Amino acid sequence: MFLNSLFNTDSIWLLFLELLIGGIIIFYFGDKLAKLGDHIGEKTGLGGTWIGLILLASITSIPEFTTSLSSVLFANEPNLATGNIFGSNVFNLLIIAILDLVEGPGPILRRVKLFQAFPASMGIFLMTLSIVGIAIPMNFSEAQSHIADTLGWLVSAAILVCWLIGMNLIYKFEKSRMQRINRITPPKKSGEYKVYLNFAICALVIIASGIWVVFVVQKIGTHHFHIFNKEFVLGQTFVGTIFLATITSLPELVVSITSFRIGATNMAISNLLGSNTFNILIIPLLEFTTGPHTFFSLIESIHIIPATIAILMTSIALMGLSYRSQKSYLYLGVDAITMIIIFVIGNLIFFRASITLF
Repeated sequence: MFLNSLFNTDSIWLLFLELLIGGIIIFYFGDKLAKLGDHIGEKTGLGGTWIGLILLASITSIPEFTTSLSSVLFANEPNLATGNIFGSNVFNLLIIAILDLVEGPGPILRRVKLFQAFPASMGIFLMTLSIVGIAIPMNFSEAQSHIADTLGWLVSAAILVCWLIGMNLIYKFEKSRMQRINRITPPKKSGEYKVYLNFAICALVIIASGIWVVFVVQKIGTHHFHIFNKEFVLGQTFVGTIFLATITSLPELVVSITSFRIGATNMAISNLLGSNTFNILIIPLLEFTTGPHTFFSLIESIHIIPATIAILMTSIALMGLSYRSQKSYLYLGVDAITMIIIFVIGNLIFFRASITLF
């Protein structure tokens, strides 16, 4: 990429250095984005949950959208795009365990409103629909591809419609709740448009950084590694799910940790759960880029593994929200520990299944 071109070399270490630089940029501006988002919530009276679920979740999901779109349109790598979507969802759920560690004794989910179960359940539903879409082409021959395409488009349409219905329900609930709160404590009125301008600038920088790293990760995916006398290529599916997803999830990580540190715990968790629903929404949007075939017919079935990992981790978070345990071990609740175990085992299985040996 840029550094390799500058020094006229093909060093894998320079590619990783570019990833690090991109990550630092996203980290810095993501921190500012969270503080500005909390400020906007106070000024508008929308509340932290709504700001997290809609405003912050949509902004922090923009790197996933831009990198996934760039992967299909410019790099012609639909597997890189899909790996980014599901890998980001898995990493976002791991952030809940990270927040639990930062929280200290006692699970963090015990402090979160039970309403967060709604976006969590919505995420499980949308990811299950995605697995159905991935499985459809596996059950039809090439001669029956038109049937698979039709069914794939129907699944994508169902994802879009269900997301819109879910967001509408969340909006009505949060609007009603905030109206009751604002009768007691009116929102702060201010004409400081500088806050909104800074918010927009931070969002644009994060978007640009997200587009940049997709090309860096694509190069890493095609690089030949030599370890213990074995040569292998990680491939676009793996680097999309691990490297690209981790980088594009940095905004969620920074925004959530910053939100937690300023006392906006609900905004932190709603940002993560909301981002996961926004990420799945990318799939029906990518249908417009794939020509006569459904997006699901262009990707590998192995993506079912990270999608399933994300569903399992969300289910554990949902149980933690409902049970509200007070116990913790080594500063981690049982739900967070279980999510970490699922993350590690699931990604080991995914690594073995996705790499190409020579």
